Amino acid sequence: MERDLGGLLREHRLAAGLTQEALAGNAGLSPQAIGALERGDRRHPHRHTTTRLAEALGLTDEQRAELVAAARRVSRPRRTPDRQGHPPPRQLPAPPSRFTGRKAEAGAVVSELTRPGGVPVCAVTGMAGVGKTTLALHVAHHVSDHFPDGQVYLDLRGYDRPLDTRVAMSLVLHAVGIRDLPDDGFASAAAYRSAMAGRRMLLILDNAANSQQVADLLPGTPGSAAIVTSRRAMDSLPHVFQVRLDVLPLDEALDLLATVLGQERVAAEYGEAGFLVSLCGRLPLAIQIAGARLAGRPQWPIEHLAERLTDEYHRLDELQFDDVGVRACFAMSSNLLDEGQRLQYAALGLLGPGKLSVLLAARLLDVSENDAEAALERLTDLALVEAVTPGWYRMHDLLRAHAWEQAQVLLDDAARTAAVNRVAELFTAVAWRSSVLYSPASYRVTWAESSWADGSPRFDTSAEAFTWLDEHRHHVSEIATTDGVADQLVVRLSVGLFSFYLGRGHMLEWHVVTGAAHSAAQRGASPDAVAMARMDHGMAIVDLAITWEGDPELGLAQLRQSLEEFRALSDPYAEAACLINITDTNIRVGDLVAAQEYAEAGVSLSRELSDNGQTGVTAYLNLGDIHGRAGDHERQVECYRESLGLLRPGCHEQLRPQVLLKLGSALRRTDRHQAVELLTRGAVVSEEIGDLAGQAACLEELGRAHLDAGSGSAAHSALLRSLRLARQVNDGRRVARIRQFIA
Repeated sequence: MERDLGGLLREHRLAAGLTQEALAGNAGLSPQAIGALERGDRRHPHRHTTTRLAEALGLTDEQRAELVAAARRVSRPRRTPDRQGHPPPRQLPAPPSRFTGRKAEAGAVVSELTRPGGVPVCAVTGMAGVGKTTLALHVAHHVSDHFPDGQVYLDLRGYDRPLDTRVAMSLVLHAVGIRDLPDDGFASAAAYRSAMAGRRMLLILDNAANSQQVADLLPGTPGSAAIVTSRRAMDSLPHVFQVRLDVLPLDEALDLLATVLGQERVAAEYGEAGFLVSLCGRLPLAIQIAGARLAGRPQWPIEHLAERLTDEYHRLDELQFDDVGVRACFAMSSNLLDEGQRLQYAALGLLGPGKLSVLLAARLLDVSENDAEAALERLTDLALVEAVTPGWYRMHDLLRAHAWEQAQVLLDDAARTAAVNRVAELFTAVAWRSSVLYSPASYRVTWAESSWADGSPRFDTSAEAFTWLDEHRHHVSEIATTDGVADQLVVRLSVGLFSFYLGRGHMLEWHVVTGAAHSAAQRGASPDAVAMARMDHGMAIVDLAITWEGDPELGLAQLRQSLEEFRALSDPYAEAACLINITDTNIRVGDLVAAQEYAEAGVSLSRELSDNGQTGVTAYLNLGDIHGRAGDHERQVECYRESLGLLRPGCHEQLRPQVLLKLGSALRRTDRHQAVELLTRGAVVSEEIGDLAGQAACLEELGRAHLDAGSGSAAHSALLRSLRLARQVNDGRRVARIRQFIA
């Protein structure tokens, strides 16, 4: 007598010392599938599944034969719809020849379809080209033995000419030998359910337009099941099991490319292959088209096609093969939009990659935030954008390229220019609002017009504003280099972002934005704006040279020229600010002679200015740095204390952490207790104003001070916090230093 499959499988698994999860991993199945087999919920797995289980368990030939026998389905009469020998339909298209990955998703659908009781309905949803039909057919072939009364496949053509539900019913019934269906809609639905009752059939309803199209097609009694694929979510279907497909992980994307090109060719250019699938957005359709193009051109290196795909404005031209193309696939979704929705979809293509907030979309589309969210939700329904978290959306890179193409056709130059300028105005307003909150007494804030901050969301602290800018930072840097953005806005945006980039350490982005502003200023900006843009770009060049690569002298030359331009304008406040920046820059590059000259000029000028000590605070800090570098510790501390004495509550909060950091660091050798107190205060104030880079610096020095005092636990805690912040602001040097301490 044959043994029960569930008990036998469990016996072999325990003998092998495996958990259900471990066996599932070894056999390429889901843990749910293993559980269903052991419980007896699924008694007759596919022969291929049984073979994989036997191999994963390392069974002997005798044990393998016993397992196969236990899994064998007992022959039984097949149901025939017309009771006259009409054969069960076997309409499944061929199984996908290049199915890779998706183990978790496929396992979940298999488990749902083969669970006992109920009428399983699985909806596989996702954007165009993500592989919904491929997964559905792979699973359908895998579970076909569970549905002996047939498998029916219907292309519902939801994105072309949607198939009428009654016509679809007729096709299903014709497949099982029933020719007549009442004309009345309610009667036809009732006749359809009656004809399907008692059968064990699998329906594959491919490319559904919406839930309404498939609701009446679903089986009504246990035994049958359905797989629905759609770009829309099937939320309104009762008791539906939804699997939303995302793009492939990188390793699975490379596996898919290898099925087209061959493993050897992919392995030979592994890095280039990874770059290629990334440019394809790891979208299965795009990867297969790219692979087909390369397969047909064996003389092309993978790198060659990857280079062609780097041009995002012509990327979709490259992802076309014979009559199949990504562009046409996307168009089937966008064509379902009405005229206004198509214009909104096109406008979203004007922004670069990255997450999209509702507020940003509202400014881009020139609508209220409520209307913007409604528009994004409509696009999400068609899988043209993806809802990431509440209030945030994202557009796949290839969809963005398609939307950009639509923008060139549907939006005139004036509309495109107005859209990107509205975005630039939003970022400029937030930049200046953050500057006012961070450094209300700074020269920059007094130089700017207060109206530049109009239109900013409400922020109570600079930390809140910096967090908002961090969330939008990729769009912020990208908008500064976008064609059509007014030169005046680019300059205002760049100058207003100084405090944000200084506090967050995004040096590469600051270099890009200041470079765009410097170029924009040369095209007719006021002399003071030209000098400001030049000064900032000079500092950005030096920062990049010190932290990454480049020649700092190029930046110093820009700073010296901006100093002369400020002097020519007879603006002592601007001159003092520039002197401070040149001093700090020369200290950083190690030219203490030049730094001393500029520092003394800055201290002298600061005594003549009525700026509440703003200039003097930084001037004395720089002078203290120079004395410290020269080994004069006493004068170093003297200058730092002078700087501390010039601080005014409510005026210099952005400078307070720097003063506390430098004085605390200098006192580590002579007064450890006060050093710890100053550095602790510096870390707290830095956090309050959103200066992550300053907070990381204070915490590192605090850790060192605790080490000096022999407090290892406190040192370790401070250094760990500093390490996390240093990683957040991409401060590689600080990360390397701290890792040496805590290794």
